[in-house]
Amino acid sequence: MTGQQSMYQFLFERPQTPIVSYRFASSISSVLKAEGIPCLLWGDLAMRAMGYHSIAQNLDLILEDEHLTRAANVFRNYEYVHEYPYFLRCASATATTRESGRPTPVHRFHVYTHPEIIMTPSQASQSSGAQGPAAEQGEIPHIDICLYSKRWYFPGNPPIPTGIPRPTNLSYMLSNDGRLPLTGYQHGQPNFGRFPQDIAPVIMAKPARYVETLLVLRINFGTWSEQTRWWRLTLARMTTTGFGNGPDDDPQPVMFGPLYDPECFRAEFQRWWNLMRARDIEAVLAEEENMGVLLRSPSTPVGGPWVPL
Repeated sequence: MTGQQSMYQFLFERPQTPIVSYRFASSISSVLKAEGIPCLLWGDLAMRAMGYHSIAQNLDLILEDEHLTRAANVFRNYEYVHEYPYFLRCASATATTRESGRPTPVHRFHVYTHPEIIMTPSQASQSSGAQGPAAEQGEIPHIDICLYSKRWYFPGNPPIPTGIPRPTNLSYMLSNDGRLPLTGYQHGQPNFGRFPQDIAPVIMAKPARYVETLLVLRINFGTWSEQTRWWRLTLARMTTTGFGNGPDDDPQPVMFGPLYDPECFRAEFQRWWNLMRARDIEAVLAEEENMGVLLRSPSTPVGGPWVPL
């Protein structure tokens, strides 16, 4: 059991922090692609590719429902750990509680060693006898691969492409698309902006579809759902974040880039998006209330999949 044995090599090393790199995402996506399983980059790493500052602690992938079990079997064959031992812990899994509002994956795999996992020294004190937070809590540094259901977390959208999406595709794009911001550095990490050309790209949602889906999820999970807060915060980040072209430039709001033009949105979302760009908050809230009636099917329970208009 190569995966099981290698996980213990960190026990007596100095505390380290793993980085979810673009190369790791590309490698895992290629594994699924070789098995005929299309996947969609989601979560914090997708946010970074779109130009939003975010800390990617997991590799989040969305799969068609009929592919979830097969993908899980693929990762089991690679001996990635599906369940962590009782005497260890996983901070990411522990943080995914109902109260936290974090989405719960269908499958979670703990990857302790991989050629594309970058391990960097932790900032924890290295004085004699000192242990980092992970060591104190019984956690071995690792990265989680989280698989999510497209039916629940990317509802109402076309099937994930099995090949390369064309530039004219209305819903999907490659992570090295030239319309995404240039690759840059954040906190010394070369994993920000579009994927560099020397890395096999992965499929991701176009920003307009990402924004639309966040709104749909917020509506579908109900006003009082814990996850509503999660979707709302993510949506707020996407509509307020700006970045400059250089250190002397004023930040330009991301939401005014060409991938966010009103024409990029589906017709039922365009009025709402124009109000968001105008910062007319009262009108936005009123429009969202109206859309909540339209976007949720009467036969679909709160939190259920969105039935498109």
